[in-house]
Amino acid sequence: FTTVAMRMLLDKASNVQEAMDLLEKYNMTADKVKANYHFFMADAKGDFAIVEYTDADITKHPNTMERLQKNDTLRCVTNFYVSPTMANTKHGINQSEHGMARYKTLRENLLKYDYKLTSPLAMWLLSQVAQGPENPELSTGFTQWSQIYNLTRKTVTMSILREYNHAFTFQIE
Repeated sequence: FTTVAMRMLLDKASNVQEAMDLLEKYNMTADKVKANYHFFMADAKGDFAIVEYTDADITKHPNTMERLQKNDTLRCVTNFYVSPTMANTKHGINQSEHGMARYKTLRENLLKYDYKLTSPLAMWLLSQVAQGPENPELSTGFTQWSQIYNLTRKTVTMSILREYNHAFTFQIE
């Protein structure tokens, strides 16, 4: 149901605030305790946020929507919670190693380029943190697609199944 939520946000929200308000109307908690969802969103004005569904008691299904905004360390997500509620749990940023190497690669490069990446550079960065099926014990899946949104030009550049030298760019509204 996360793909349906993403489609809804793209169709109905014109900025980050509207997207968060829309998500708040729905129960987006995962069916499995180990599953977690992060929605990273940004808009053409430069606002960005991460939405996570959390519960500090990890034996329960996450049931609280947390909005994380305006924090420099929160400009990317991988496979662990970044919210303060979950940070010190085994699935949180302070304890989990799952996805940490990918997170550090993203963070280092975003900082290196002061968060201003061209589309080719951003796609290269996504290629560096992609997960492939060749090492299943280290991943929870594999990268099915990578997308770069240019929010001012209103384009999306997409690569499917890690074929980064065969990207497609589309105009969007």
